[in-house]
Amino acid sequence: MKILVICYEFPPLGGGGGKVARDVATVLGARGHEVCVQTSAFRGLPEQELLEGITVRRNKVLRRRAEGASIFGMGIYVLASFLPAFRTARRFRPDVIHAHFAVPSGAVAYAVSKLLRIPFVITFHLGDVPGGAPSQTDAAFRIVMPFVRRIVAAAAALTAVSSFVRDLAERAFSRTVTVIPNGVSGRSSERSTSGRQEPVRLIFVGRFNSQKNLGLTIEALGGLLDQDWTLDLVGDGPDMAKARDLVSALRLVERVRFHGWVEPETVDRIMAVADVLLIPSKFEGMPVAAVNALRHGLAIVGSTAPGLADVLLDGVNGAAAPVDDMVAFRTGLAELMSDHQRLGAYQAASLDLCERFSLDRIVDSYEAVLAQAATAG
Repeated sequence: MKILVICYEFPPLGGGGGKVARDVATVLGARGHEVCVQTSAFRGLPEQELLEGITVRRNKVLRRRAEGASIFGMGIYVLASFLPAFRTARRFRPDVIHAHFAVPSGAVAYAVSKLLRIPFVITFHLGDVPGGAPSQTDAAFRIVMPFVRRIVAAAAALTAVSSFVRDLAERAFSRTVTVIPNGVSGRSSERSTSGRQEPVRLIFVGRFNSQKNLGLTIEALGGLLDQDWTLDLVGDGPDMAKARDLVSALRLVERVRFHGWVEPETVDRIMAVADVLLIPSKFEGMPVAAVNALRHGLAIVGSTAPGLADVLLDGVNGAAAPVDDMVAFRTGLAELMSDHQRLGAYQAASLDLCERFSLDRIVDSYEAVLAQAATAG
């Protein structure tokens, strides 16, 4: 097949959704499919390049931050990306278009599909579904929902990264959605699950914003100064200044390292020597950081947000606390750090759970959906 991937963010831009788009596209390319990606430009990145066998084209969208785009920025993306995507599709002549995120990427895919009669598939990630990220997108959905319904109705097939996101999408759009979870390329061969590393190395990966609840993490650790731990904070975002101030106020500077926004390969290197992933999010779809933590054999301490249910099994590979319950989060983390045998058991369970998210298996599912859409088109 010839596959055109449309995604408004693609590594090194963006978070988990972009990484999913890259991983799926790369494996499809390795299997002999011809894959072209249309995405956003950013300073320092070439307009076009060949990455691991796939062609990546970037068009200017006035994006200012690598880690994320505002609602306004997504609107600019749609306006700025239609013509470049149309020209790419007209030259490339794909059999099918794969749009990651119903909005804003789906809007571009829809327009190109209508003009060139190319079927398209949408993958929902979370914030592109009503109710997925209520504090961030619900106001915008009240305005654009009629257009989004038209886009979704025209798609040849719909997929979602978790059962939680599927349920939201089916409720909003009254169409069948197939769950294809985010995948990883295989379990790490370097992980020891003895649980006996001192200090216990904790890691947080993600955007520094209200959704990810980083402040709760730091406050919880402020009450665990009697434990031997360090924390690596990987990411950036609007709450960076607050996070630094809180770390300083709680006298945690000696234990906390800020890495900023780094490429996925750097995240892997940090995870490879960590013990526990902290993910107290208020809401999630299927966080790539958590799936990647399974690959590296990390125990997980997080929230009971529905999107985490597939990767965080309370009492099996980690501890789950009610959303925004800092005391419960702190208690679960303290118990884990003080019990090396339990920590090792949770790490081993994460490695075992990783097998459910084999990237090859995940791409098998995408390949089937895309092939069916191409044939139907």
